[in-house]
Amino acid sequence: MCLGDIQAEYNHLRMLIQDYTALLQGEYYPRRIQGLKNQLANYERLALIIDQQSSYAQQSLDNATEQYKAYQRHYERGGISKINFSSQEDQYLRRQQNLVEQQQAAMKTKITIGEYERKIEGLTFEYDEKRRIFKVAIQRAIDAIQNAIHQWQQRYMSYAPFTGKVNYLASLSEEQFVQSGQELFAIIPANEVYIAYKHVPLQGYGKVKIGQRAKIKLAPYPSHEYGYRKALVKDISLIAHQGHYVVTLQLERGMSSTYGKELIF
Repeated sequence: MCLGDIQAEYNHLRMLIQDYTALLQGEYYPRRIQGLKNQLANYERLALIIDQQSSYAQQSLDNATEQYKAYQRHYERGGISKINFSSQEDQYLRRQQNLVEQQQAAMKTKITIGEYERKIEGLTFEYDEKRRIFKVAIQRAIDAIQNAIHQWQQRYMSYAPFTGKVNYLASLSEEQFVQSGQELFAIIPANEVYIAYKHVPLQGYGKVKIGQRAKIKLAPYPSHEYGYRKALVKDISLIAHQGHYVVTLQLERGMSSTYGKELIF
């Protein structure tokens, strides 16, 4: 398909739409984002488990602390041996170490969760930004085509201010050279409202009033054979030009004469 002057703009728009469609139908971004969301959900569940374990570790340490303090008092009074006290002290320290490890695991999990949230946010923003850029580019391409079409119409097409029938004023053929400003055809309004203009001299101008009825006789149609056209005064120019006023007349019955004959416009 050849589109002439707008071919380049059309090809550019078509390419943009194809790329945008491929982006929307592709699975790269949706699959990556969904995969990250799945991993995030796993780490959030792991965080709940670690928090539960930390709670257990804290309770175990609280119990070990009470036992350790009791053994320490007995040891200071000489009620237990150094070996027994050292064994109890080791258990107490292991409970502390276990709680610290659970806290470290919880902290690492929270950091990992934050990283996955940032990855999801960044990838989602990248996906949305690409779609936005494509939409802007497509709209600009459409505007360029519409502008090119408008320029082509201004250059190669003629428009009438109203609907009607085309009356050719010259013989036309394909590839005929037409000069700028040359009159080619006229438009006869479809509603068949005919307007006539009459030059009225200064003498007697005061007798002409808007709303008056007038009779129009046309030289190509002798009135004794064709009758005349009835008209109504619609407007009168406010000032004279070259010694006369312009009176606007509207034919009441179109091109039909008082003898009932339809005259050719």
